[in-house]
Amino acid sequence: MRQAISLIFAFGLVLGLAAFGARKAQPVAADPGAPQDTVPLVFIPGTTGTVLRESDGGRVRWGNTRSLFLPRDRGYALALPLTPSARDRRLEPGGPILKLRLGPYRRLIYRPLLDSLERAGYVRGDLGEPLPGQTLFVFSYDWRL
Repeated sequence: MRQAISLIFAFGLVLGLAAFGARKAQPVAADPGAPQDTVPLVFIPGTTGTVLRESDGGRVRWGNTRSLFLPRDRGYALALPLTPSARDRRLEPGGPILKLRLGPYRRLIYRPLLDSLERAGYVRGDLGEPLPGQTLFVFSYDWRL
């Protein structure tokens, strides 16, 4: 027991010293006259981070507060058939989950990241038909596949 307490204390001391010794990065001022070459970026939401909508009605089946915390039929409707040839075409991807709301509770999911990329100069576009100047592409996918 004494050895475990000593180990925890040593680990905390090392973490504290590392945090104390870390320097805050100084912002670099960009030259306003320099051309801004932005490398295109493809943003891929994490597993289960893409909204799934019904293809015929557009109703969200995954990606809003209700579907995440109180799914209809315990989420069995989202399950895919076991045979790979019977692909489920009832649901289609509808972009990343941006935020969740439950009464006064609000949780931003991918919105802060996408907003900060756009503030940094990225221009949101479509992977299907990119236009000149678009540099941020969101890859929506059916995470069940």
